[in-house]
Formats: sequence, C-alpha cells, structure tokens
Amino acid sequence: MKFDIKEWIGYLFYLVIGFFAASSFLNSYIVNITSFSFVEFLFLPVLYLRRKEIRRGCSIAIRKDGGLLFISLIVLVALVAVGGVTSDGNVRGVLGGSRGYVYILFVGIYFRSNPLPGLYVLYALTLGALLGDLALMLKGTFYGEVFRTASDDVYKTNLMALYLCVSASILSRRVLLMLIVGAVSVIITVVGAFRINIAVMMIAILFGVLSSLKKVSVGGFFSLLIGLALASAVGFYTLGGLLNSGLLSKFGIFRIVDRTVALFSGDFYASQDMSRLHAFYYIVDDAVNCMIPRGMAVKNTGGIFNDLPLYEVFYVFSIPLVVLLIIFALYKTCSFYKCWLWGQLANQEDGLILGFSVLAILFLLANGRFLYIPYESIFYAMCIGRLFASGENLRSYQGRPQMNRHHRRY
Repeated sequence: MKFDIKEWIGYLFYLVIGFFAASSFLNSYIVNITSFSFVEFLFLPVLYLRRKEIRRGCSIAIRKDGGLLFISLIVLVALVAVGGVTSDGNVRGVLGGSRGYVYILFVGIYFRSNPLPGLYVLYALTLGALLGDLALMLKGTFYGEVFRTASDDVYKTNLMALYLCVSASILSRRVLLMLIVGAVSVIITVVGAFRINIAVMMIAILFGVLSSLKKVSVGGFFSLLIGLALASAVGFYTLGGLLNSGLLSKFGIFRIVDRTVALFSGDFYASQDMSRLHAFYYIVDDAVNCMIPRGMAVKNTGGIFNDLPLYEVFYVFSIPLVVLLIIFALYKTCSFYKCWLWGQLANQEDGLILGFSVLAILFLLANGRFLYIPYESIFYAMCIGRLFASGENLRSYQGRPQMNRHHRRY
C-alpha cells in the first residue's frame, strides 16, 4: 500500500469515528446521562463528507427496492402498534426495541444495491471501535473495576467490529494489520471476559483465510502465512502475559479460562451453559403463542431475548414467517457461495460475507446485541444487505466507476 498523506488522514478519520461512534466508550457516558444512545449524531461527520456518494447510493437503492422498503415500513409500523398494545402501552420500550430493526432495514436495503466501503476503510473503522471498547475496559483499571478485584463487572465488545476487523486484516494480507488486530483482539477478549469473542475470532480467521485464498498470488499466499503466524505468536504471548501477570480478577479468569475449557470438554454444568440450553424450552413452551406476530418486544440489555434472539424474532414476526425468511436466507447464502466458488465476486470486500453467513447463525442462537445496540445493528445490516444482494450486483459495480483497489470507496 503506497503512502498517500490524504489517504492516511482519511483512515485516521475513520479510526476516530469508529472509536467514538461504534464503541461503548462514548456511548456508555451518553446512555448514563440521557438514558438514550444518540449514535446517529456521532456518525454525522461520515454522512456529511460522503453525502454525494450516499445520495447516489440511496437513489440506486430506492429505484431497485423502493417497493420492498415501502412494504417493510408498513410491516414495521404494524408491529410497533401491536407491540404497544401487548406491552400495556409501554410505547417508549417498544420504540426502543424496534430501533435495531429499523437500522437493519434501511442500511440493509442500501447495501443490497451498493458495495461495502473499501477494505482499509472498514479496517480503520472497526479497529477504532475495538480500541474504543478497550479504552473503556482499561479505564476501569483505575477504579479497580477489572484488575485486582473480586468485582463481577465485565465489558462487552462490538462483536460485528471484531469479526470485520479480523477478517479485513486477513483479506488485506497485510502483516502489520494482522499483528495489530491480533494483539487488540486477545486483550479485549481476556479483559472483557466474554467467551463469544473467541468464537467470533475463530469464524473470522477460518473464513477469512478461505476467502483470501481465492485468486491469491504466490507472494500474497506467503504474506498471508507470515501474517497469520506472527499474529498467532503475538496473540499467544499476549494471552500468556495477561494470564500470568496476576492482574486479572479471579472472576475474569473463571469466565474466560475455566468456563471455556469446560465447554470444550463437554461439561455444560461446569461451563454454566445449561441455562442457555434450557432457554430453548422457551420456544417450545411459547410456540403456540408465536404462531402469529406479537409485535415489537420491550427488552433491556439482558434476559432471554439477548441470550436467545431466535426466540425474539419468533415472538416479533411469528414462527411461520421466520421459517420462510430462514429458508430464503439459506437460498441467498447458497447463491453467494456459488458466486464466490466461481470467482465471480466483483468486490474484494464481499469476501467478508463468507464468514458472516455463519456468524449470523451464531448470533441468532447466542447473542442478540445486533438487535438492540445501534452501531452493531448498522454493521450487521451492511453485511446482511450484501448477503441478500442479487447475483448481478455481486458480479458487477452498480452505478459506480471502476477504481483502483486501494483508492476506491474512500
């Protein structure tokens, strides 16, 4: 990647936007003060600077999917109305619960007809998000919230940013990018003490490698191997250093080490995952009531809807409709894989969707943050939009000029 001062300033800009707009660092303070997340305002600088491109993309999306957008909006309004009735008039809770769906609808339809941002832009944006989450975690050390304490506080990661950042570094085949995200990912996982980070990283690495091997040159192949080897070494020594430092709380070590080992050993009681398995009984017990849509649900950042979001989408949309959507999603996934296998993907960035198709299943079964954390909903919507894109769109640029790989969509 040749050095271009304007280009690197741009990447720094996206890094800063990711740090403040797509992480919990600033959003946590905003929510504590206002009880509401104003993530839209934090993304305004991007919307303003890219206004011409976004306006053109919106025109393309409306021309192609205006009817779908209109019908979907009517359905969403109806679900909000039903939710307001079934929640005994808790309108604010219903509107809050519907926010993620609105982002997924609008952003998803936009990217269904428009390509993702450039690979390095995505890397900078998501790395900024991870650094923002890490900054909040490390800030806790000054107050004894994480280190040298028996506190049960844990810190969550922007999982979509984690997946996209790891995958983008592998697709770029840039050793330095892999080294940076390798170290940051391990630190965030250990300090934050969330095991799902491990699963997300494994999916990102596996499918990132598969996608990057398509049409790879000999030099690119060796760069990929060197980058993965060095990133693994850095991650391993970072992990060992943290675990042996004596800084982590016993609770954190229990969550990230003991429970992970127990899970891989098949001991679901020791790993404390029986509650997750029992959560599926909610679907069985409530199956009759979920045969019709029950409207947008009132929820918070925890509970059954977060642990098993599949139950939430059954609750909101009904089991028959969700089953049809899943069948359609499987069809689109197969179509996407066919485009990839035949080497027909026009955009390098669409290689990120290969692993996302598996990640989406993991999220439906284990983590619902993408449905209620606005900035995660936006990243999720970008990927789901590309997964549902038409074969014609995946194979060619729609309304966009052909540009140099390192300078396009910047």
